[in-house]
Amino acid sequence: MTYKLFKYLLVGKLILSACSLQGDSSPPQKIIVILADDMGWADLGPASNIDTPHLDQLTKEGVSLSRFYASAPICSPTRAALLTGRYPHSVGVPQLAAPEAKSGAPKLSLNHSAVTIPEVLKAGNYQSVLIGKWHLGFDLTW
Repeated sequence: MTYKLFKYLLVGKLILSACSLQGDSSPPQKIIVILADDMGWADLGPASNIDTPHLDQLTKEGVSLSRFYASAPICSPTRAALLTGRYPHSVGVPQLAAPEAKSGAPKLSLNHSAVTIPEVLKAGNYQSVLIGKWHLGFDLTW
């Protein structure tokens, strides 16, 4: 219950912060979300022996979520939860998305009625871009 509440509060705070800037004359804040598959808590930052000066600078100048956990141990459901703020199974992605239905499992794709963070931010004149792997299904009929 606490995790679910935290997740919704975090997404809500992000959206409210972006929308509250609409009446402000200052330029809108930039929001960058980096999702990396198979990355552990010690793979970046002071605990790591990998040199990542640009990511370290982003962390220092922005917000770093040090107690934020993935909603699933695999990428498709995690991406669905991050984009929607909802549990992966509630938006049609309880497991890995695939172009073909697997034996005994339906073809999985992000539910088109699920509202995503970029859709909400668009109301505040934000532009969004996704760079990298989508992996939220292959049903492109919007």
